[in-house]
Amino acid sequence: MILYFNCSRELEKIDYMIQNMYSLRELDKIVIVDIHEKLIKTEQFDLLNEMIMHVLEMGKNVAINLQEVAYINSGVIHIFISAVKKVHDNAKELYLVAPSESIKAMFYVTNLDRILNIIEEEKDLPV
Repeated sequence: MILYFNCSRELEKIDYMIQNMYSLRELDKIVIVDIHEKLIKTEQFDLLNEMIMHVLEMGKNVAINLQEVAYINSGVIHIFISAVKKVHDNAKELYLVAPSESIKAMFYVTNLDRILNIIEEEKDLPV
């Protein structure tokens, strides 16, 4: 089930892209993308990328909630790196919220922790 909590009309425009794998909610000036999958499959990459880019084009900061995600692959990393470039070009922020220990370790080993804003818990987001 897709849930919207206090989302703007612009977010509702992209609900056609979302299936049960993602939900969007707005917290102050941050749009949170909740991922409801343990593994983000290759066929979902375009959808995730489109959602993130659309939210950034709306002039919002983005937080990607990884709490339910157990594993990410190079395609997802590519999406995150592309999003980081876009947020820096637009003076916005991208946050990765609640990644698992294995995902955090992968970010550390690849030095991606230096360019990604990794937040331990949603309550730690700067609102």
